[in-house]
Amino acid sequence: MVGAALATCILTTMGIVAQRDGIRFEGAWAEVEKEMGSVPVRKIAALRVVVHMPGNLSPEHRRKLETADHHCPVHKSLHPDVLVSLQFTYA
Repeated sequence: MVGAALATCILTTMGIVAQRDGIRFEGAWAEVEKEMGSVPVRKIAALRVVVHMPGNLSPEHRRKLETADHHCPVHKSLHPDVLVSLQFTYA
């Protein structure tokens, strides 16, 4: 659920920027992989997020949307020990 919340929040934040700036963002989706750790206790160690983006975005729009993920409240709420990696792919 934490991974789903992170991916959803990233897409929502990017969607807000896209709507504000008139960027066509339809068809974007994300997948997330969770890695668990057990030292010193069992907890989420890492979340790897791949955001699949439409291929028709200009370099400027790509930069703008990729930067938007840094403003995702879920990402900011995670403990600093949780490693979050983010990758963007374009159709």
